[in-house]
Amino acid sequence: RMILLILFSLCFLPSTNGLLKEAPDGSVCFNGCNGHGDCKDYSCHCWLGWHGDDCGTSFVEGSTIVPILTAGHFNVTRKNFTQVVSKNKVVVLGFSAYTCHRCIQTENEYKNLSSRLLALKVPFGRANADHMKSIASEVGAGELPAIIVFVKMRPLLYKGVHTADAIFTFVRKQLEKPAKPLSSVKDVVKFLESRNEPQYSVSTIMVVGFFSEHEDVEEDDYSEYLETAKDLQQNEDIYLGVVTNPTTCQWFKTNKTIDRTPSILIAGEDETRRTVNLDELYGENFGTKQWILKNAVPLVGKLTSQNFGLYEKLQIPMLMMFLDLSDELQTATPSRVVGGRSGGIFNELLLEEFKLAAKEHVDRIVFVYLDGNLYEDKMRSLG
Repeated sequence: RMILLILFSLCFLPSTNGLLKEAPDGSVCFNGCNGHGDCKDYSCHCWLGWHGDDCGTSFVEGSTIVPILTAGHFNVTRKNFTQVVSKNKVVVLGFSAYTCHRCIQTENEYKNLSSRLLALKVPFGRANADHMKSIASEVGAGELPAIIVFVKMRPLLYKGVHTADAIFTFVRKQLEKPAKPLSSVKDVVKFLESRNEPQYSVSTIMVVGFFSEHEDVEEDDYSEYLETAKDLQQNEDIYLGVVTNPTTCQWFKTNKTIDRTPSILIAGEDETRRTVNLDELYGENFGTKQWILKNAVPLVGKLTSQNFGLYEKLQIPMLMMFLDLSDELQTATPSRVVGGRSGGIFNELLLEEFKLAAKEHVDRIVFVYLDGNLYEDKMRSLG
C-alpha cells in the first residue's frame, strides 16, 4: 500500500513544467489535455474534433481544426430558411451537427469552399440539422454532413465527395448550360480528357452527343438529348457536351470514333469509351437517358442511401464490401483515392483488388463499397 501511495503521489504530482497540470478543480490530467479539452475529475473531456486520453489526436490531419458550423457566409435557422432559399436563384446549404464527429473532417473544406463561392456570387449558408430535423429530412439531408444546392427553391442533394473542388464544380455545373457546346475537335478532346482532373471523382463520365443535322432530320433526337442533359444536370458524376458542327462530326466519323450521327460517346473509368447510334435506342423503357445512366455506373462505386435506387434498377446481383471510412477524406486526392484503413489494410489497396474482380464480371455483378460504421446494423443483419 505504501509503494502504491508513493507511486500515485509521484505520478499525479501537480506541475506547471512537466506533463501533468492541475485543473481549477484540483484535478490533474496528462499533458493538460494538450489545450484541446477540459480536465475534470482527473479525466480529459475532449473538445469536438479531438480524442484520446490526453486529447492529443485530431479527427483531421494537422492541428488546425475549424469548429463545426463556423465555415460559411451565414447561419440558417427555421425562421429564416424560407427567406434564404426564396430570395436567391442558387444557394448552397451545408447541414451539420455538433453531435456529428465525422462532420469535423469537412469544415476545413467548407471554409475553402466559402471563399470560392463568392466568385460565383453564390451564398453558402450553414444549418444545424439537430435544430432543423423536419426541414433537413424534407430536403434530403438525412446523412450528415450534407450539402443541398437550391436552384430556384428546388433542393438538389449533392452526393459526391465533400471537398471544396468537387462541390464547387457541382455548383458551377448548375449555373452553366446542361450540355456544353463543343465546336472543334480540340474542344471535344479537351472535354473528354478533363475527367482526369482532380475536381472530378474517379467515377465521373463525360458524354458527348454528335448531331450533324440538328435543325433538320435529327431535330427530335437533338431535342431529346438536350432534355436528357437538363435532367442529368443534378448528377455530380455525369457531364454532357454537344457537337452540332458538321465538320467536327465528320472528323470523328473519319477516325472511326463514331459510326454516324446522331450518336453518343461516353468516356469513363480506366479510359473506357462506349458509343451508340441513337436510332438503336428506340424501344420501351430504353431511351437516351436510360442508356447514359446504365453506362454511368462505376466499376466499383460507393453505395449510399441516395444512390441505392440507381443500382437496384440494374436488376443484377450486388457484391458489397464494408469498409471503415472514418478517415475517408484523409488523402491528398480525396475525390479519386479513398483514405483510411480497414482491418489494418489501406482502403485503396482493398478497392484495387475489388476492381480486378469487378472487371471480370462487368454487366453480370455490380461491385460496391459502403461505410461499415454508418451502416453497421445493415452489415450485421447481412451476416
